[in-house]
Amino acid sequence: MEKCTFCVQRIEEAKITAHARAGGSADTLIPRDSFTTACAQACPTGALVFGDVKDPESRVSKMKKQDRNYRLLEYLNVNTRTSYLARIRNPNPKMPDAANIGVASLEEKPA
Repeated sequence: MEKCTFCVQRIEEAKITAHARAGGSADTLIPRDSFTTACAQACPTGALVFGDVKDPESRVSKMKKQDRNYRLLEYLNVNTRTSYLARIRNPNPKMPDAANIGVASLEEKPA
């Protein structure tokens, strides 16, 4: 068993491909969502998401903007690379407090 490296071999392969496509150009941007980790690729429910958090249009960046996003041990100033989405407690819109509950979508909540 090994510690997860977030499939560093796939990341490096995407970087090499981007450098090859760029040729002599300094623009070696890796295309958005062009690769993923093996666990995210194998997950049948799509529960695992991998991507560039710095890219505001990437799927993972949009998910991290949700109110349900949290990281473990953040209160101890531990900066982890993995974050989670909190469980939705009351998905029934007819309940009186339904507006105060997290929404299970990638859309940003209205201000």
